[in-house]
Amino acid sequence: MATNDSARPVDFAPGTVRLLDFDAATPGDAELVLVPAPSSHPDDPLNWSAPRKWLSLACVVLYTFSSGALTAALYSIYPDYSAATGIDIPTLNQAVGVMFLLVGFGPMLTTPLSNIIGKRPIYLGSLLLSGSISIWSVFIKSTPQWYGRCVFLGIAGGPVFATTEVSVSDVFFAHERALPMGIYIIALYLGALAAPLIGAYLAAAWDYRAVFYFCAILIYGTLAFCFVFMEETNYVRPSPLETSPAGDDSDDDHKHVDPHKIAASSHVVQVDAKRKSFVKRMALFERPGPQAWKIFKVGILQPIAFLRLPIVWWCAVMYAFGQVWFNLMNALTASILMAPPYNFSVKQVGLSYLSPMVLTIPSVIIYGYINDKWALWMARRRGGISEPEDKLSLLLLSTAIPLPVSLLMLGLPPTYGWHWAAYVVGGMGLSVLFGSLLTASSIYYLFDCYHTFRPYSYDLPTSDSPQILALLMPTMAIAFGFNYAVSPWTAGIGLRNFGISAAFVAFACAFLTLPMLRWGKALRIRDAAMYYGEGGSKA
Repeated sequence: MATNDSARPVDFAPGTVRLLDFDAATPGDAELVLVPAPSSHPDDPLNWSAPRKWLSLACVVLYTFSSGALTAALYSIYPDYSAATGIDIPTLNQAVGVMFLLVGFGPMLTTPLSNIIGKRPIYLGSLLLSGSISIWSVFIKSTPQWYGRCVFLGIAGGPVFATTEVSVSDVFFAHERALPMGIYIIALYLGALAAPLIGAYLAAAWDYRAVFYFCAILIYGTLAFCFVFMEETNYVRPSPLETSPAGDDSDDDHKHVDPHKIAASSHVVQVDAKRKSFVKRMALFERPGPQAWKIFKVGILQPIAFLRLPIVWWCAVMYAFGQVWFNLMNALTASILMAPPYNFSVKQVGLSYLSPMVLTIPSVIIYGYINDKWALWMARRRGGISEPEDKLSLLLLSTAIPLPVSLLMLGLPPTYGWHWAAYVVGGMGLSVLFGSLLTASSIYYLFDCYHTFRPYSYDLPTSDSPQILALLMPTMAIAFGFNYAVSPWTAGIGLRNFGISAAFVAFACAFLTLPMLRWGKALRIRDAAMYYGEGGSKA
């Protein structure tokens, strides 16, 4: 076990950081502290210029959008695709559930690999495979082929959920991360919402095959863009514990919050340091180091160890139900709107996806901005100390009542023949909006708690984010189970009772936030030993 963590006691709460330093500021002001602490080298992604950071985010966003579009391209053409392939809609849905299961477990291999050869080749390989799968979708004519397609798409789509968030946290500091993370969440939902809209018009103008050809063109275009502009964000900087003295006898209650404190105004980047050339920055992959196998083993074992943490399971439940409500809406919409009392055409079904798009995009951006400002405001009230639980109160306010009401509107309007806007706006639009906030908040909280994680042994040349892999496994298992349940759920009890039961589940899920507000920090303190390497097993 690593011994260099002696400077940090086991009762220190992971995720508790100093965002503002009043000691170094003039009276009445506070100095912004950079978390995580950057190095002084210009190649450190935290030291990149703002345009370079946002170009990196643009690559991640475009990758997420194009990959998400392929996974959702089928939703507005379910009847046409079913008729052409002879595969019934429940079977199509069940295979999509298998895809989500692979999305959760596939990154157990691809993410450790990204720590050895870099994230860039993982993204490029994922796009290459996804484009091929999109073309293959045109020629599928049997259930085994459809299941095979979904298995490969699940493997290709794993980095969309496991690697992208880490790329964002590689580049942005904690105090500015919620907004870019929110933009990533928008891309995740936008790709899944725009594809049915565009697909409906393509299918109406030509046929269902045009939808998959369009996705292939979009994915290969993204592949070309990322090949030219996406830089590697893996970077190893010294651990704060390696550069800070141990044995601080200060009586300050937060003396261990910032063992390596770097103020924003005093951070200096070495201008004369040797930088990577453009060719090296754009290399197809990084050469594996001497400890590649050790890194790979640790990358597999650490997420399993993180499953011991209650916070990871709470985040997994929140993230999962954000996905579940979105998947249920997609699975139901075409069959509801194309049947009485609405009798929508394929084009009209596609247009209905404008509702969640228009409502979700600005809302998530505003939500991310408010989260960043709220964290700084709470830190100022607490003498500069920021706690991950600060943002959970915003989640409770935004989802406890609005989300259950929106799920009611997925079941009541078609049952009682209400105007189509009740379903399209009140059901589709608002359920996706508030479900996306659930997804965003779970990621915010997870990274706020564990974004400073280093592997059990700091002598490893790189580190990963095992918390996101630990999150994905139960998340996608839950999504997988609900994909199998959607048809029996709605057919067995009817749309009205489905809406009511879904609302009660969402209400109960939202109020799981209360225990985390009360005991979240205590759980972080309790599990600090495992987090800092005193309770796990070294690979």
